[in-house]
Amino acid sequence: MSTADRTVDPGHRVERCGLSGIIALGESIIVTGATFAKLRWTPEVCSPFGSTFVATGAMWWVYFVLSAEAAIEAFAHHKDRGEVARAGDAFGHLPIVAGIVATKSDTMTLTQPIGNITDAALAVTLAGPALFLVGAGQFCRPVLSNPPISSAGGIVLLAGLRMLGPFV
Repeated sequence: MSTADRTVDPGHRVERCGLSGIIALGESIIVTGATFAKLRWTPEVCSPFGSTFVATGAMWWVYFVLSAEAAIEAFAHHKDRGEVARAGDAFGHLPIVAGIVATKSDTMTLTQPIGNITDAALAVTLAGPALFLVGAGQFCRPVLSNPPISSAGGIVLLAGLRMLGPFV
């Protein structure tokens, strides 16, 4: 059976992917909130706590507001929906969810907000959003025929932050 022979409902497919994204985003918020609740609420702790919620909100916005409706529309009109479903799940959706889960590593900045950040901690902190953007770009490529420039721009920005990390 070829991928062209598969019956795929675009709305259902995007909704199913969205459910795992919502679970990952919710789990990230719970872990961050539980970590924050155990700490003394100083400005040094509140700042990374706020930035974690901003990052989670931004990932939700990219995932659900920017991508979902466009994906359903493009998916519905694609000649080989089965191939798009397979490529989106295998190459796009998995890195998106992995990036969301890895972004909860921001809890490291909650527990150790002051002092020099190690290279490994900085790499992990930036890897989650980068992985999310790679996945978003890969998910959009088969559906929308090309990856969004914003994903590439975000990855370049994160690479620049990696270089500036020791000085911030």
